[in-house]
Amino acid sequence: MGSMMHGSWACGPFGFMGGTWGGIVSLVFWGAVAALLVWAVVRFTRPRETKETHASALEVLKRRYAAGEIDREEYERMRHSLGG
Repeated sequence: MGSMMHGSWACGPFGFMGGTWGGIVSLVFWGAVAALLVWAVVRFTRPRETKETHASALEVLKRRYAAGEIDREEYERMRHSLGG
């Protein structure tokens, strides 16, 4: 029975579980899985930079206007360029 399994895909020299190549393939596979998990965590936990960035830019502009750093004309021009 052992000789029948010698040529199977799981036990051959290039099999997933056996031999040097199997170890390398397994290492590359799990490394890719780990890299994919790290990428997914970073990608989906980082804050989005669309509306939030736009809103924060308008907030900064409003604060600068309220503090007297810019005049009304400059405030309106900058607000218009931000699309607000």
